Amino acid sequence: YDSTPGKIGMIGGVLALLATLTIVGLIATIYHRDKNAVTESHLIMACLGVAAAGLVAGICAMTAGALSRRREPNHLLVGIALLAAVIFFCFFLASALYMFMYRPFHYGNLIQTHNKAGNWKYIFKDRTFSSGWAEDRKIIWWIAFFCLVAALGFLIGAICLWLMSW
Repeated sequence: YDSTPGKIGMIGGVLALLATLTIVGLIATIYHRDKNAVTESHLIMACLGVAAAGLVAGICAMTAGALSRRREPNHLLVGIALLAAVIFFCFFLASALYMFMYRPFHYGNLIQTHNKAGNWKYIFKDRTFSSGWAEDRKIIWWIAFFCLVAALGFLIGAICLWLMSW
């Protein structure tokens, strides 16, 4: 009984957890500025990703402990965590690409917001359009980056859970 995959999977789960927590904060900022269904659904999925990352890290740690004590792991929990890891690996990988492609739409939304002075002042205070767009563009790039990091963490967790499911 080798508990190494469980320890590595726990590291992958923690990596995914930290990345998804960061994504939640960043996408909440973009949602505050856009208030559309696309960013809202991404925010909801990122929150579910936080729970899934915690599940993956926890199940990997629990399974590593069971294997180190020469006990049989709970295969149902390992299977559930494996399924969650695979689903959220795919989601965050696709989400990284989507966030890259979302930039022009967000730019159009900012133009619309800028044309309504009351809305612009509410969201961006006294900043210019250029500074608001520069900040949002950086946020979107960081979201895409952390989506790739989260996908990597979920991939590591999924591989390790698969190895422990035998």
